[in-house]
Amino acid sequence: MEVSGKTKIVLTPWPSYTEDTHILLNSDALLTVCEPTNELTELYLKKIKKTAEDFAPEPQKQLLTEEENVPDDYEDDHGYEPRYVEESIY
Repeated sequence: MEVSGKTKIVLTPWPSYTEDTHILLNSDALLTVCEPTNELTELYLKKIKKTAEDFAPEPQKQLLTEEENVPDDYEDDHGYEPRYVEESIY
């Protein structure tokens, strides 16, 4: 979206005159990259009919398994605790 306006923020599709939704920008075409204000973020999300949660990454499910190998020299005073290893369930 193109942002314009001084007293009222206006969002218009960018670039004009195309239906493309993915635009390649070369590094020499960018002037700045910065975080938008909360107001602009809210306006943009409303304009595209999305919420911030729509862009939150899906948590990866992990299965924790206990390593079953207890050290041979294990004694109560060593304070051995089992190690848990994350394994992908996919």
